[in-house]
Amino acid sequence: WNIRYRRDGRSLTALHPQQERIIAQVVLGKVQAERALKLKLGERTSQVLKETPQERDGRWLFIPVTSESDAEDVEKLLLIKMRVPQNT
Repeated sequence: WNIRYRRDGRSLTALHPQQERIIAQVVLGKVQAERALKLKLGERTSQVLKETPQERDGRWLFIPVTSESDAEDVEKLLLIKMRVPQNT
């Protein structure tokens, strides 16, 4: 089973519980992934982000959350997803 979180009809994340950890699924669009690559993230999250290929429908990240630092990284990625696009 999993828990999915949505905002304004858009998917934010899905959490997949496992023994002694949770896998956070975060899908980033191309622009969101570019922003995420500029963030200061933990080693594991950075590695997942860099190694996950950018597909047509986004970059599908599956991040193992085993520490508070991992959870903070997921929170940073979700803040990118929740950011309101600016008209320029």
